[in-house]
Amino acid sequence: MEKIEVKEILESTGGRLISGDKHAYFTSISTDTRTLKKGDLFIPLKGRNFDGHSFIPQAIQKGAKGIITCKKISGLNGEYVVIRVKDTLKALQDIAAAYRRRFQIPVIAVTGSNGKTTTKEILWSILSEKYSTLKNKGNYNNEVGVPLTLFGLCSSHKAAVLEIASNAPGEIRRLTEIVQPTIGVLTNIGLSHTEGLKDIHGVAREKFSLIRGLKKNATAVLNMDDQFMYEWAKKKHIKERLRVVAYGIERKGNVYATDVRLKERRSYFKLWIGNKSTEICFNLPGLFNVYNALAAGAGAHAMGMSLDSIKNGLEKARGIEMRMEIKKINDILLINDAYNSNPSSVKASISFIQHLKARRKILVLGDMCELGLLSVPAHREISRDIINGGIDIFYALGKFTSITAKGAGSEGIPAFHFLDRARLIKKLLKEIKGGDLILIKGSRAMKMEEVVNAISSALSSS
Repeated sequence: MEKIEVKEILESTGGRLISGDKHAYFTSISTDTRTLKKGDLFIPLKGRNFDGHSFIPQAIQKGAKGIITCKKISGLNGEYVVIRVKDTLKALQDIAAAYRRRFQIPVIAVTGSNGKTTTKEILWSILSEKYSTLKNKGNYNNEVGVPLTLFGLCSSHKAAVLEIASNAPGEIRRLTEIVQPTIGVLTNIGLSHTEGLKDIHGVAREKFSLIRGLKKNATAVLNMDDQFMYEWAKKKHIKERLRVVAYGIERKGNVYATDVRLKERRSYFKLWIGNKSTEICFNLPGLFNVYNALAAGAGAHAMGMSLDSIKNGLEKARGIEMRMEIKKINDILLINDAYNSNPSSVKASISFIQHLKARRKILVLGDMCELGLLSVPAHREISRDIINGGIDIFYALGKFTSITAKGAGSEGIPAFHFLDRARLIKKLLKEIKGGDLILIKGSRAMKMEEVVNAISSALSSS
C-alpha cells in the first residue's frame, strides 16, 4: 500500500478528526489485531456476534497509530489519530474506493455462481505474461476482503483481477462501486446462496448487478451458453455504452472452443478468438474448467492480450487446492472437490467422473448449504443426477443429504447417510477397494476436506 494521508481519509469517509495530525499518513490498514503491524491504521468492524471495538486496546498495544471508530473512545493521547465515523465497514470501503481511483489501470472483476475463483486465477496467469497484476488471495472476495485487497495496489501494478462474491442482495452492486472495474466477467448463473437471494432469479439479478454497475466504455464478458446470460443479452438489457465480449462452446461468440477432449487430469481444445485459433493443452480437467478457461481468455482478449500470450497463460495455469484436486494413491483415484458446493457444481462434478474409468465410483457428498427454502428440493433433485450419473455407491453427510440418500437408495443404489463425520469415515474405509474412484464434495461449512485427509492418510499408510 502506498501512503494515504489522514486528510484523504477524512475526505473519503466524511469522518471527524477527534485527535491527531491531519497531515499524518499510513502505509497499512488492518481490521484484525492478529495480523496488525506497528504503525497501522486499525478499523474495528462489527458483526452479528462480535464487535472489533473491544480489540482497540490490543491494537494500541501492538503498535497501531490510528483508529477509525463509530464509538466514543477514551484514554488515548493526542499522538494517536482517531477518526469518528457512523459506520466503520462503510468507512473501510469508502477509503478503498478512493484509493482505487488513484490507479488508472485495467481492473477485471469476476463473479458468477461457479468457477469465479478458478477463472480469476487463470486470468492472473494470463495477465502476468505481460503485466504486474494484483489479485485477491484466499477468500478475500467479500465486503471486507475486496477493500483489503485493493490496499495492496501500488505503482508497480499495471493490472488487477478481483473475484467478487455475494450471499445477499446488493453486495455485488456495492463491491462494483468500490472496485470500479473496466471489465466485468460473469461466469454462470446457478442456484447458490438462495438463503439470502431467495431463488434463481434473485441470483441472476445479483450477479447481473456487476454488468449494470460498469461505467461507460467498460467491457462485459458473458457466457453465451448460460441460458440466463443469453436471454439477458438477447433482450438487450446490456447498456449500449458497454462493449460486449461473448464466449461459449455451443453458442460461439468472440471467443470459443472447438475439438474439446477431456482427460482424467487435463483438457485439450482449440481456442478461437475471432478467426484465429491455437491448440491448448490445459492442466485442469472437466468441461466446466474449459468454460473457466474461455472466460479468462475472453477477459484477457478484452484487455488486448495477444493470442500467444493467452495460450501461454492458459497452459501455465494450475489447479486450486480442494477444487477438483485429483490424487492417485496406490490404485485408488481420490478426487478432492471439497471447497464448496451447490446444485450446478455437484451436477458438473458427477458429469465429469461419469467419463472416467474405475472399478466402482463412490460419491461422498456433504450438505449444500445456504439454499434456504430451496434446500429440500435441491437435495432431492441431486438424487436424479446420482442415479443417472453412473454412481455405484453413495455416502451422505449432513441434515439435507438424507433426502438425497433416500432418493438414490429408492432406485437401488447403495446409499449410506451419516450425521457424524467420524462414523462416515470409518464405514467408508471399510468399503474402499482397489480400482475405486472416490469423489468428495460439500459446502465449506461441512469441512469435507477432513474426510479427504482421513481417507488419504489411511490409504497412504496401508
